[in-house]
Amino acid sequence: MIFQDASDIVTDDILLELKDFIPHSHVYLKLEGLNPAGSVKIKTATALIASAERTGTLAPGSGRVIESSSGNLGIALSMVCAARDYRLTIVTDANTQKPALQAMSALGTELF
Repeated sequence: MIFQDASDIVTDDILLELKDFIPHSHVYLKLEGLNPAGSVKIKTATALIASAERTGTLAPGSGRVIESSSGNLGIALSMVCAARDYRLTIVTDANTQKPALQAMSALGTELF
């Protein structure tokens, strides 16, 4: 498959059943290998932006998104906004980890 936009890769959960892992039970492993941002909040970010586009609040290539985040949602929004050409401002706090700040910044996010 060829995708035009990184957020198009976001899919429903992919689950692998681990048969006989624990006798007399069902154990499933959630696979996140196709998560383009490496963030657990990618579905939330994709849904937020898609909803704003559906209602006309945002149009691809124009608009700014402002959000408060100290990590996962900010990284996911950074990826989605970069792919859809939105400006993104993330308001962080002093406890935000440096790798999260670097990831958001690398995707063009303005940090405050």
